[in-house]
Amino acid sequence: RDVLAVVGRHTLVGVGQFVKTMLKIKVYGVALYLSKRDVLADPNFVPHARSSADELRQGDGLYNYLMNAPSSSGGRIDRTLLLKLNMQLSTETMRTSLQADWKLLTDEHKEMLVSTSFKPRDADEKMLQKIKSEENSSNCSCGQNAPAEYNADPSCCARGTDLVFTWRKNGDLEVRLDGRLIDSFPVPDLAKGIFYE
Repeated sequence: RDVLAVVGRHTLVGVGQFVKTMLKIKVYGVALYLSKRDVLADPNFVPHARSSADELRQGDGLYNYLMNAPSSSGGRIDRTLLLKLNMQLSTETMRTSLQADWKLLTDEHKEMLVSTSFKPRDADEKMLQKIKSEENSSNCSCGQNAPAEYNADPSCCARGTDLVFTWRKNGDLEVRLDGRLIDSFPVPDLAKGIFYE
């Protein structure tokens, strides 16, 4: 995936769907990636190497390790959480969902993420192409500004938009939108809150 090319070589280790309401509307897909190089270099992954998917689901050792790393006792591994929108969403809906659904994040953490989403940004070339694509009939620009001739709507994000969170082994959280680095936070608890969800 080109979205992951900017964060290094990662291996897919889990997928899922976030659904909302009793109608089970699939809002976004979720994928967890781990840095292959980091996993191979970390002896704490050896006990899990021969476990089946069912064994990993039933035990919580691997997931506890992933949630508590990075730490001074090891666990230095980059991990990436990819959210891919299954439908067009307003930027306000995305912000409201963050405020309501992400339980482990403190109000301060939520405010950090929401504030960064309000920073004015000009659309890069990739976003300009997305604005004009046939699949993006509303010309959504996901909060980014585009020249007037694009007739962009910054109040929505198109179906297929990638929102990527990378928890670096130094503890920083990087946030990307369709491969573009939006912000970086040197706040390990913020990263842990996102990956817990």
